[in-house]
Amino acid sequence: MKYNEYLDSPIFWLRRAALALRKAHEEEMRAHDLSGAQFEVLRHLWEQDGLAQRQLQDRLGVSSPTLTGIVDGLSARGLLERRQCPADARVKLLFLMPAGRALESQVEAAMARVQARLLAGFSASEAALMHDWLRRIAHNLGVSGDLCD
Repeated sequence: MKYNEYLDSPIFWLRRAALALRKAHEEEMRAHDLSGAQFEVLRHLWEQDGLAQRQLQDRLGVSSPTLTGIVDGLSARGLLERRQCPADARVKLLFLMPAGRALESQVEAAMARVQARLLAGFSASEAALMHDWLRRIAHNLGVSGDLCD
């Protein structure tokens, strides 16, 4: 693809949009002293507290050392804790601490602000269509499971 064609391609515009979205998301998360990766860990625990660390690692598609670092940081801040599984001491379960649970409503509001910025100027039907197209693009590129379902 030639450079001029690239500048008018979906690849170019999706990359620009992804960068802008990442920046907006990071700005909102920074206000809560969270990285994007920390947000993802908390998001999963807000939905299902007590996940096995390995299960969360699989859901996020990250390596064990990467998740360990993220969990260590959240644990040091008192947002979550590791506990041994009663049935298998080798398994570490992740549980939210009260401070981690308390962040949920604040972060939900932050995400609503990002989404409002993202969808400004779109009708409800246009937003639904965009949502469908983005899911299909993700599927076409091999993303499935928790990441897009």
